[in-house]
Amino acid sequence: EVAIARADATRTMHYQRLEEAERRMIDMLLSADTDGDGGLTKMEFALAEAWWLSSTMNPSRAGLF
Repeated sequence: EVAIARADATRTMHYQRLEEAERRMIDMLLSADTDGDGGLTKMEFALAEAWWLSSTMNPSRAGLF
């Protein structure tokens, strides 16, 4: 029972983190719509993507090279 309770707590924590990340990403995408037309141009998306990656990735753990 203890193992099941720990697994449930871990699952709940992961879901909360995913939901928070989703909220942050949606807020960021809404902010990236600089012309206010309700959509993102390629440039708006590229800038938002660059900001998102720089703010969420730990470069020491990214393993790009």
